[in-house]
Amino acid sequence: APSNLDDARATLYTSVSENSDETSSPHSQRSGIELMQQHHKQTRAALATTKLYGHGGPVWCCSADEDCVVSGSYDKTIKIWSLTNGNCIRTLRAHTGWVSCVSYCASLERIVSGSWDSSIRVWDSERGIEISAFPTAAGNSKYCLDWNVNAGVVVTGCRNHDVQLWDLSRAQLIQVFSGHDSVIQSVWNDDSSRHLVSGSEDKCLKVWDPSTHDSCCTLKGHTSAVMGVQSDGDYRIVSCSYDKTIKVWDLRMATSTNEYSDIW
Repeated sequence: APSNLDDARATLYTSVSENSDETSSPHSQRSGIELMQQHHKQTRAALATTKLYGHGGPVWCCSADEDCVVSGSYDKTIKIWSLTNGNCIRTLRAHTGWVSCVSYCASLERIVSGSWDSSIRVWDSERGIEISAFPTAAGNSKYCLDWNVNAGVVVTGCRNHDVQLWDLSRAQLIQVFSGHDSVIQSVWNDDSSRHLVSGSEDKCLKVWDPSTHDSCCTLKGHTSAVMGVQSDGDYRIVSCSYDKTIKVWDLRMATSTNEYSDIW
């Protein structure tokens, strides 16, 4: 990642191996777990292929497809960039606070964004206009979101420690999941919406059942804020944290099965 978070640009990277014969590299013979256990400083260099300039503040989030990148910034705007020439195609304005999370679906020509102004907004990416703004309480900043395109729902993580589930087409709040003791920094929703996963500054992950509104289990093991969560849609969850570890959880056991430390 760029070393200077305040230079108000987005940078795209490609990796280049110092060993021109990748198949003969000793790394290629190692298992996936061994690769994850390695320190991030390896013999592969990241080269910036495109630098996108135009934001007036730090870039907090981005979402991309093959042709475009959508970015959200401290400058309260969302920008749509062409990956063909690096030009800014459109700038979307309506948020009155930092844009903290975005999700882009090219096939639907839609962008969903969340902000520190507490709002969730839906945009037409092709016309560059706001379609709807979800009714939200003031002072409840949105820190993260996950858009389940197939189910037509958006999950948001909030400053007030709650996880919210929204119907995108109706801009309506469906459910609220409460139980964390601090702000929500990461959320994930599987394609079937059978369960939601959230990570919080309270150092815990929670798995939620939308059919009951309850937490299925609480996963404890991190020693600092949980900043990212992902699942295979079945029983495994991966989380990353400020404590410098990645953890893989097995929901069949509700315990940590593997820990990858020394990331930085």
